[in-house]
Amino acid sequence: RVGPILRTLPDNEQGPDDKRAEDLLEDAADMLDDWDILEDHFDFMRAREGRHEKLTNAILSRINRWSIAEMLMVTSIAAGQVMYWKKFFETRRYL
Repeated sequence: RVGPILRTLPDNEQGPDDKRAEDLLEDAADMLDDWDILEDHFDFMRAREGRHEKLTNAILSRINRWSIAEMLMVTSIAAGQVMYWKKFFETRRYL
């Protein structure tokens, strides 16, 4: 019968597998810290994008309102000028 081969070391002595496992655990902890930092960064970027989108939409709505007001003003001035010139060039007939 063949079974697992057990290696035993004297007390408080670490073998190559223990050192490798320790290194892997440290690397995993570092990667977890880096992942947390990356998540925080992306959360900040999403919040920043939301604020900028809200600001951009507010600016665009103001521009649209001013453009409509300007269009109405220019149209009314043009209509008033047409009416004025019609009246100015109107010829009156006297009997």
